[in-house]
Amino acid sequence: AGERGAGASSILACLLALHPPPEASLHRSSSPSLSVHSSSPSNTSQAPLSTSLSPRPVDWLPGVFALPASMKLSTWEPYKQGQVYGIDAASAAAVHILDPRAGEIVLDLCCAPGAKLCMLADRVCPPSLTQEPHGSEASEDASATRAGFVVGVDVSMPRLAATKTVLRKYEQRNIRLYLEDGASFLPPRPRMCSKEAAEEEKIRFLRRIAEADRSIGKRRKRSAREVPVQDAKEGEEAPARYFFETPQVSHWSWEEGETTGEMAQQAGHGGFDKVLVDAECTHDASSRHMSKFDKWGWSTMERRWNREGRLDSLESLQRALLVNGFRHLKVGGSLIYSTCSFDKKQNEQIVSWFLQVEPNARMEQMPSHLSLPCRPGGIEGTWYFDQETSGTSGLFVAKMTRRGGDS
Repeated sequence: AGERGAGASSILACLLALHPPPEASLHRSSSPSLSVHSSSPSNTSQAPLSTSLSPRPVDWLPGVFALPASMKLSTWEPYKQGQVYGIDAASAAAVHILDPRAGEIVLDLCCAPGAKLCMLADRVCPPSLTQEPHGSEASEDASATRAGFVVGVDVSMPRLAATKTVLRKYEQRNIRLYLEDGASFLPPRPRMCSKEAAEEEKIRFLRRIAEADRSIGKRRKRSAREVPVQDAKEGEEAPARYFFETPQVSHWSWEEGETTGEMAQQAGHGGFDKVLVDAECTHDASSRHMSKFDKWGWSTMERRWNREGRLDSLESLQRALLVNGFRHLKVGGSLIYSTCSFDKKQNEQIVSWFLQVEPNARMEQMPSHLSLPCRPGGIEGTWYFDQETSGTSGLFVAKMTRRGGDS
């Protein structure tokens, strides 16, 4: 495979060093963690403690508890009742670093299987903000008193269907899912509106859902894994495809005639306060993912990642996801780019490249109220979580903001 093949072999050797075959492996040592679902009516902050399993609070991450490694989460009553959801503490930390706030509009560009999506919704649509705004309050300036909204995107239909199940289980509000490629996703622009306007838009939305379901049903016969993204005609942008919407506690309209991509072209920025890009990667830092090779066979990893062009294609996808995520970010908004990889080519090098091509991107510091056990990355505004430093699976996190064109 030439020079690139040698690079792929080098990365493969690094993966094997980080995650040796099972007889020498310690990658199952991480304790699972969970986050309290703040919108659950029966939930209290002490709910996870009322069990003999004795989960312990993660002292550096509010609302997150570590569970005994021997515990089977699916059999635990608080989990079955929708009071908590399972998530690695590092992933929960990424949401805290993004710092979504009540009333904000957030985009999760690679949202499946849905745990981080739930955390985002809990932050922007907390239980205290369940009253709809009236009159002049229904405006974009009412973010301090209204419930926010989260848009989730994923390219895989089965994974998005699983996400839909998660959202229903936890009775989430103000979330809309799109079956779309995050690298080219162009959502309609969200706006606060009256209850009547939202109901009219909902009727149009449900018609589109029915059309999409019929289309998906036909595609399922051809592919059991995922729905291909429909290409736009030359000179046109492909419309975003609806998949599912949770009930709303504040009313939103989605203007079909204006996408946030068009906003970016006209005003130089998009319409989202916060954007999360948890990009596809080699997963070499994920203990849970790498443990699958115990069952699949470690030769499977070599076949998967040592193919010519495979890593080039992956890095191109990561760059495209970051570019498109930033495209939809407001001036002053924040974006998180993350991977569960220790490979600098997928992490710092992607960020460094982006800073060179996007003059309005600026790295951002961690929120001052957080004190997280992580090590700094190779660029200011980047961090690594890992088993040794954080007691979690591995995760790379980069935070950046969009400054105005004249800044």
